[in-house]
Amino acid sequence: MKDFDEVTSWSVLRRDGVAVVVAHPEVGLPLVLHWGADLGELSSADLQALDLATSRQTAPGTLDAAWRPSLLPQESDGWAGRPGLLVVSDGVPLYPRWTVTEAERATAELVVTARDSVLGLTLRSYLEIGPGGLVLLRHELTNDGSAVVDVHWLEAMLPVPAPRTTSRSSPGAGPARRCRSRLPCRPAAPSARPGGDVRGTTHPG
Repeated sequence: MKDFDEVTSWSVLRRDGVAVVVAHPEVGLPLVLHWGADLGELSSADLQALDLATSRQTAPGTLDAAWRPSLLPQESDGWAGRPGLLVVSDGVPLYPRWTVTEAERATAELVVTARDSVLGLTLRSYLEIGPGGLVLLRHELTNDGSAVVDVHWLEAMLPVPAPRTTSRSSPGAGPARRCRSRLPCRPAAPSARPGGDVRGTTHPG
């Protein structure tokens, strides 16, 4: 049974000038509040203010509060994109409802164990800041139940830090021509950008 008090309701990982701030809600998996430059020493009041700031009100016609990604985004969290986990049993998709049972903290590492007792699934998530500030995330899924479960995918996803101003991509078809279709470029980073569709071209003769 997890029991996070006011002091341990957040985890702050830091290393080599990079910090990741994670909130531990009462229900569901931990949420990523900040990933970027080290914010320095943070008091409980500072962390609570950051929590409130990242759950700000959104524009009319959308969710009541800004959606914040968990360590494993799913439809049940309000995530509208590709879910981080797809598991199937007897051809039927399963939708785990995770309850965090343990959180192990270190200066630059967080290990979270969560379980769905109904489905018999256990999830362990490892979040770490490596040398140079590289943020690493991996998951382990264990089936403790009697039913056979097929894992279609289990993906690690983290939000892109807000200070990012450029993105790296390949222009593909168009002015770049085929010989330069994979030439890297760094346009201004939009809030969202779909991937391009590059197809071959057949010329007569």
